[in-house]
Amino acid sequence: MALNDFGRILFLQRKYADAVKTLNSVLTIDPEDLQAHYNLMLCYKGLGDENQAHGHQVRYLRFKADESAQTITGPYRQAHPEDNNERQAIHEHVSVPLPSMKATSRHVGADSLVRPLVHGSAYASINRDSK
Repeated sequence: MALNDFGRILFLQRKYADAVKTLNSVLTIDPEDLQAHYNLMLCYKGLGDENQAHGHQVRYLRFKADESAQTITGPYRQAHPEDNNERQAIHEHVSVPLPSMKATSRHVGADSLVRPLVHGSAYASINRDSK
């Protein structure tokens, strides 16, 4: 976040080359950073490099949330919060035993499904080779 802000300040000071270096360092941390792609698009336009500007514009538009989709999917997500789980940047997957798996099976990985994840726990209990 701070690097994005610093890159933006350099852009506003018309120090485009310095801003590009700073904003590219943001992309080494998060290649899908929306703000960095937007600011890089502006910097490259300031430098007169239309090809690079277009490349970052394409990535910016690709990663930008479709606001019309929010209004279409919003009511469903509100009614089904469990389905909204994947949209959250940080979320938890709750494990449950599969009905077709037998707890006595010795196949690789089968015993790891025996004990469900306790809600709020960060780690699942694994029962492999405990017998």
